[in-house]
Amino acid sequence: MRWLPFAAAFVVSSLLLCGCGRSGADLTATAAAPVLRSAQISPTHLRFDFGGGTVTLQVVVDSARPLRAVTAELTRQDVAGATPRVQPLIPEGAGTFVASIPVPANIEVGGATARYRLTIYAEDSEGVRSQPLHYDIQVAAPDSSGLPGQPQ
Repeated sequence: MRWLPFAAAFVVSSLLLCGCGRSGADLTATAAAPVLRSAQISPTHLRFDFGGGTVTLQVVVDSARPLRAVTAELTRQDVAGATPRVQPLIPEGAGTFVASIPVPANIEVGGATARYRLTIYAEDSEGVRSQPLHYDIQVAAPDSSGLPGQPQ
């Protein structure tokens, strides 16, 4: 029976340390993330000759909160550690955003096709991001058959 006060003290201290009995639970209601809808991209095939080109896109964004930004990132996939080229989309009205994204030329003579990933996302005023849209882009390698040969 001498252990009964110690057991009671242990149970009470455990409950206090664990937070049981307090109403300290933080429940934060968050609005849904922005949603990208009705994305249109041109050209639809997303394959360019070695000279590169331009991708034109238009996306409609639904958001319960004001938008901080709608962004496109173009990242080279076949180069380790490539830095994405970031470009904001321009608001065109009624939740519609547009951009023209330049795709670089593939200047690696006799090289492989350059592969890019275009990622589009929206971020609201609270920093909540939408699910991204991803598009794969290919830029063909230059044809080296018409180039002059190496001097002998």
